Amino acid sequence: LVAERNEKFYQTAQLLPDTQYYWRIEASNDGGAVTSLTYTFRTTGDMTQYYPETPKNQSAAITEQESGYRVELSWFSDRADSFNLYFGEEPNPALFISGLSQNRSIIEQLLPNQRYYWKIESVNGFSSTTGEVWSFDTPSTHLSKPIALFPENGSQENELSINLNWSPVSCPFGGTVSYAVYFNGTGSFSEESVVDVNLSVRTLLIQDLTVNTTYYWKIKAHSVYGESESDVFSFVTRDVGSDELPVVPYMPFPVNLGGSCDVDTDFSWSSARVDSYSFFLGTDINELYEVSSNLTVPAFQNSRLEYGTTYYWRIEAKNGYGSVLSPIWSFSTESEDQLPPEVSSITISFPYIQDGKLEIGKKTNLKTEITAEDDKQLASIEMKVYAKKRNDAVYTMIEDRARMNTLASDSMKWNVYSTVSGEENRFFGTLGLYDLFAEAIAIDSRGEESEKMATEPITIEIFDPNPIPDIVGDWEGSFSIAYVVFMSDEILIKISLMNGNEYEIKIEYKGKTYTGTGTIDVNGDLLIQGTVEGVKVLLTGVLQGNSYVSGSIHAFSEAGELIKDPIGTWQATKTE
Repeated sequence: LVAERNEKFYQTAQLLPDTQYYWRIEASNDGGAVTSLTYTFRTTGDMTQYYPETPKNQSAAITEQESGYRVELSWFSDRADSFNLYFGEEPNPALFISGLSQNRSIIEQLLPNQRYYWKIESVNGFSSTTGEVWSFDTPSTHLSKPIALFPENGSQENELSINLNWSPVSCPFGGTVSYAVYFNGTGSFSEESVVDVNLSVRTLLIQDLTVNTTYYWKIKAHSVYGESESDVFSFVTRDVGSDELPVVPYMPFPVNLGGSCDVDTDFSWSSARVDSYSFFLGTDINELYEVSSNLTVPAFQNSRLEYGTTYYWRIEAKNGYGSVLSPIWSFSTESEDQLPPEVSSITISFPYIQDGKLEIGKKTNLKTEITAEDDKQLASIEMKVYAKKRNDAVYTMIEDRARMNTLASDSMKWNVYSTVSGEENRFFGTLGLYDLFAEAIAIDSRGEESEKMATEPITIEIFDPNPIPDIVGDWEGSFSIAYVVFMSDEILIKISLMNGNEYEIKIEYKGKTYTGTGTIDVNGDLLIQGTVEGVKVLLTGVLQGNSYVSGSIHAFSEAGELIKDPIGTWQATKTE
């Protein structure tokens, strides 16, 4: 018994294919029950006729909405209880919706200009059947075309820095728009002409443009829904202003038409409002070569030039507004140096003293006169002065000087004044005769030295105009006094130097020795003080040379005051 029914029909559950089944019916009421015969049937072995039909008759109806495109997909498949929808942008789409009860589905917010892929899987109690992959393309959207706002298309006299501006581009579905700017001076655009991409604003600053030049530009708008491109616009920049071009180079060095220039000379010039320079040089005024470009300073460090050659040169000064050329300048290089330099003459003298004599403690100048020459250019002169005391064996260098030839000429004359000092602790600070000589060498621009040339020695005498007499030694003399009593007799005097101008005086008289001190005053007179038999006395004497003295004898009062009138006289002669 599989079922009880009041109705006269029965629907089985799913049976097995290719199987023999048997069945019968038992009918009953209040009067009893009867049983039918046993019937039989066999199920089919071909199950495909029960499978869902392969999906077909597909349709994709596309409509436009504010948020994007909308598509209504439909299909047909017999014997299907439900459907699974596979959908996506890839050729093998993924499951999108399962268990659809109807043979249609609506999908919204689709992108424009996009290919979508889809397929249907039909399902019933027996099996499922998958159809082929279908596809459809959403339409392209059209962005509006950008229009130039500034500068106006075809405008003239535009500045060299300019802000490009263009109109906004409307995008379907409210999408975001970005801009790429193409800009050049030809109007033929490539990817290399793109100066900026992915701009979210509708302006772009272009700087450092060239004067009086036509420029071309266009805008390409892009969004996820498509692209649009503007027409090609153009504008012309203004002409250069008189105060914008570089100043024409001036003040050249070497000077124009200059001669005998050094072969190692460096070049310089002046200008203003310059970014860089080009340097042109040659030996033919009609054929100058660009030796250097992009110089950032108004100077060029030259390599060696040829001797005895005329050169022509000019400068091109450049900045962002253009360039200017200097006049063509010329100069000639020096002839080649072939001979060594030479000291022509050298002399020394004392021009400010007479007879070569200098008073001790004073100063004078030694004058050295030197002349030198070279066949090309003399660079400098070096001189030395040597001196020694007459009886010394070796000379000492007392002066060492050099002088550059600032005129860059081929000859020099140099007067050198050297101080000779007779002051204490200086080389010439003691009395006596000194010998001096000078020597010199010349050096040319190549660094070659001349032979050394020296003067003959000259003499200077350091003298004392008031010499201290040499009174040291033994003297014999006599005296005569009239003081209380009259006395007249001979005496012996011995003089010894104590220090400086102070002497010890010993006078012997009749076996007695009287001691005193002596000095020589500013007048050269000898003054002797001492005590004789308790009386303080002063002997004054006038020296005649170093060997004779005579004078007066004075006494002091008991109060220690010098008595004006002399009490006697004295004289003495040096014996050794």
